[in-house]
Amino acid sequence: MEFKVLGTQDGVQTARMRLKRGEASGPFGNEHPMSVQVLIVVRGELDAQIGHEHSWMREGDSVIVRRGVAHRFVGASEEDTVTLNVYAPPAYDDRSRRDRSGEVYQDAFTENGGAERPRIEEAQHELEPD
Repeated sequence: MEFKVLGTQDGVQTARMRLKRGEASGPFGNEHPMSVQVLIVVRGELDAQIGHEHSWMREGDSVIVRRGVAHRFVGASEEDTVTLNVYAPPAYDDRSRRDRSGEVYQDAFTENGGAERPRIEEAQHELEPD
């Protein structure tokens, strides 16, 4: 799993997640106790488990994960699945590389520490398929 914070500004944070087929965003039980998460599938397909619900998500689908709700996303297409994620307020601490519940995410932060807002063109480039 590749997870990269794209920017943090004015109480909102954006991130890109890339999952290979069968790869999970983390163990079920992952939650953001202080943040709402909006996930949009940019490319590929996901098996999404949010609370007690399972759903299949395709390119263009989106979901809102409420604060504190356990969730997990699993890549479900032959090609890598890419998502855009928005967290309000920000879920990840720029300095400690931990979400606010204390879970460590490797490679979660951009070279600038995720603290500066990227230009729109840079963010769009980050979301384009390789």
